[in-house]
Amino acid sequence: MAQTITATDNISTLTATSPSVTPNAGAFNKMQILLPGESAAPGTTLGKTGTLAARVAGISFNVIVNAVDANWNLVASVTDVAHRHQAMQTLYYLLTQHL
Repeated sequence: MAQTITATDNISTLTATSPSVTPNAGAFNKMQILLPGESAAPGTTLGKTGTLAARVAGISFNVIVNAVDANWNLVASVTDVAHRHQAMQTLYYLLTQHL
């Protein structure tokens, strides 16, 4: 995500802003999972922002899985595919049996 850098000299009140700068992602470091209501926020502590949207039990929803570097920048060169594992189905079944 392109960003600008602004510097201010408080003594002479000069301000300057850089041209748009796009950070280069580092090596693949981890996976980022974004649920409905969340958005990627590279360079932040958690790597995402937003408030989770309320979900209804038994109704499916989409998630986004991103390959990111240590600073939550998207690593576009990773082409692996994420699959839902049968264990997720089993976990869902176990949780819904106790509702």
